[in-house]
Amino acid sequence: MAALMSRWRPSNLAPYRPEDTPDLFFWQASGIVLLVVCLAVRSWQVLSQPGLFMEDAVLFKFYYGHKRPFLDVFHSHTGQRYLNVVSDLLAWIYAWCDVRWQPHLYQWTGFVFAVLSAAAFSFSGLIRSRVMLIITPLLLGLIGLNHIFYFNTLIYVMYTSVLIALVLLVYPPPKSVIAFLVQACALVVLPWGGPYSVLVLPAVLLLAVFEKTWSKRVLFLLAFCSTLVYFTTVTGNTTRLANMLRPWVVETYFSTLLDKVITFDLLPPVSLGYWAVVAALILLLAVLLRRDEEYLRSSLVALMLVAASVALFYLSAKLPVYIRPKPCHLVTAHFFWLVFIALSADRLLTAAQVNRWWQGLAVVPFFVLIVHDNSKHPEKRWVEPELSVNAFTAVIRHYEQQALADKKQALCLLLPVRNRFMMPKVLVGDPGPNAYRVKSGDPGFEVGSHFICPTY
Repeated sequence: MAALMSRWRPSNLAPYRPEDTPDLFFWQASGIVLLVVCLAVRSWQVLSQPGLFMEDAVLFKFYYGHKRPFLDVFHSHTGQRYLNVVSDLLAWIYAWCDVRWQPHLYQWTGFVFAVLSAAAFSFSGLIRSRVMLIITPLLLGLIGLNHIFYFNTLIYVMYTSVLIALVLLVYPPPKSVIAFLVQACALVVLPWGGPYSVLVLPAVLLLAVFEKTWSKRVLFLLAFCSTLVYFTTVTGNTTRLANMLRPWVVETYFSTLLDKVITFDLLPPVSLGYWAVVAALILLLAVLLRRDEEYLRSSLVALMLVAASVALFYLSAKLPVYIRPKPCHLVTAHFFWLVFIALSADRLLTAAQVNRWWQGLAVVPFFVLIVHDNSKHPEKRWVEPELSVNAFTAVIRHYEQQALADKKQALCLLLPVRNRFMMPKVLVGDPGPNAYRVKSGDPGFEVGSHFICPTY
């Protein structure tokens, strides 16, 4: 232990400079490529078939026919009090494409955003160890993104876009005008992804205390103002501060953090007394890495996001509906708890100056954790594929070419899906009240007749 402590020198903990390690890009890119390969192996049957799951069915129905005005992206079409502008904007754009491509675009957009959210932290410069650059994207992508829907739906971009924005806040100051403009655009647009962007506000306030460069302060200001403007669009009162005055809510909050986030729901429920162990470990890391100001600052932000993101659920007006949080309510906490773990492991390995063989051995527990976690939580890798989407869109395309509007005919097509309360539905032809509504069995409408429904 004394030998290990003697290696903690300020020279080993200097701020990250890309020119000091010009070969890190290879390892950063390798980690992302390995993540994509693992996702393909783990969930190929799901990722190779578009499903229009969840609110994707609603977006597909609403924007079908590219007849909606652009300003409709600033309205909620899913029955929520908040906006999902990023998802709506992309759905509005995709509505101009061939209908047969739209479900695929929905799915692969979700996949790209999910991979980017896992990749963003690797390129932040906070991870220096080569082996951690390989394992970190796997931790964030295979465990942190705690449901397969982040990878195959457009609506779940509401979560991954916010994760990307939060990670961008801890990036080093941009070194060029182009880098500044890219980060500025991202930090203005991404907070409009969904309601969890409220976490941008405390993160910015905390980071601004330590930031000295004007470019980074400007980026913080843009993100802060964009998030504030977004929350002026939220309708109704969605927060119940009085929830935290209820003892059962407070107890459930801390047990959720311990059982569902910190231990990844891999252990039986443990006593709240184990918080003393967790606090002691975090304090020990702070003592060991006390000279690394960058680590202390980034860890503080990550731990704040873990605690605050779970608190958002228990302060929500939806608490009586759910009682216990769903995976989507915990994704930010899972993600940044793993950020904290990866960052701590990286700095310990770097400061201890162990050789590559020992570094490789040190990450073995992370691989074991990934395999065990994905085995216990099948929802992270699997959902029943919907095999009829391609046939459904092919039928839509067929009737689009029949010029039904010119014949004053309207055809409602529905993709019936078991155990789903949101099913894709479109109206092809004349939407007017005087148009004849085609029924199943009408002459000339034999193609895809099992998709025809009586009402829109």
